[in-house]
Amino acid sequence: GPMQNRLLRVLQDQTVRRVGGSKDTKINVRVISATLLDLQKAIEEQQFRSDLYFRLQVVTVRSIPLRERTDDILPLAQYFLEKFAVQYQKPVRIFSPEAGQAMLNYHWPGNVRELQNAILRAVVLSKSEMIESSNLQFAVEQQIQQTEKIAIQPLVNEQPQPVDGVATMSIPSVAISSLQTLSHENHDPWQKLLQVLQQQISLALEGDKKTPVPLGQWLTEDLVLAANNAVDGIARRAAAHLGLAETTYRRQLEKVKRVEHSGLLARTASWEDIQPVISEIIALKRHNNIVEQAKQLLLIEVKKRTGDHYSVGAALMGVTLPTYRRWLENMPK
Repeated sequence: GPMQNRLLRVLQDQTVRRVGGSKDTKINVRVISATLLDLQKAIEEQQFRSDLYFRLQVVTVRSIPLRERTDDILPLAQYFLEKFAVQYQKPVRIFSPEAGQAMLNYHWPGNVRELQNAILRAVVLSKSEMIESSNLQFAVEQQIQQTEKIAIQPLVNEQPQPVDGVATMSIPSVAISSLQTLSHENHDPWQKLLQVLQQQISLALEGDKKTPVPLGQWLTEDLVLAANNAVDGIARRAAAHLGLAETTYRRQLEKVKRVEHSGLLARTASWEDIQPVISEIIALKRHNNIVEQAKQLLLIEVKKRTGDHYSVGAALMGVTLPTYRRWLENMPK
């Protein structure tokens, strides 16, 4: 439109003329612009001038959507909660574990502004010290992109079948070397972990649930916590045992402890079944890369149960859809 023409002329000539003026003034400015539009599409539809676009497109910075920055969701939510509680003189101070999990599961198409408005609405309408998931009015069912119901397959056909007295499992190569050295008896903690994870997937997918709990995220967090307790907080030893870089381990431990301290470390009641198994695996101090092995075990079962329903698989692993697809691509064939 006319405004685009004027802006292009300013950028080309680097001069402006004041309203009512009779002579041009030389300028030296830096232009910073932002848009939510798909400018390439707008150019194709002749709604945006291509020559103006190329004038402006010197350095492009893409703002990462909130759904791809899940680590920021709860800290931002807590910040907004405290801010609005003071502003509106409300007694609300914390989120329930269910509310925290609901926020982590939600897709946040409106990004931080939508999160801010959701917390504002919940605070204004609150009458207690805790925000419940029912107070957060957003379309949680959209998180899995309105995914279809997934039929739960019987677990009996998924159990490892014995060959010459040794149970065999479809396990990625990253875990095979360590698992082959373990006992194949019933008390094998890796075998126990596989069975418990199969049960957890079944529970997560049963009925009409459209927001499966993030089993992969829970598994990693609890392995980190268990390792920290096992080595009395010595980060170097815990990181090496888990197969994580020390900086990665410290970051994950700090994150999960922060969430635990805020009371938002939500877990289902059935998840308690996995805690003793995690403790047994951590006690196997001769085995490293535990986090990767456990993740791969879960990933195989999730892929087996969800098939091409990638958004559901990503929700079960507790990661974004692009990350889940990348993990599947890197799985041993």
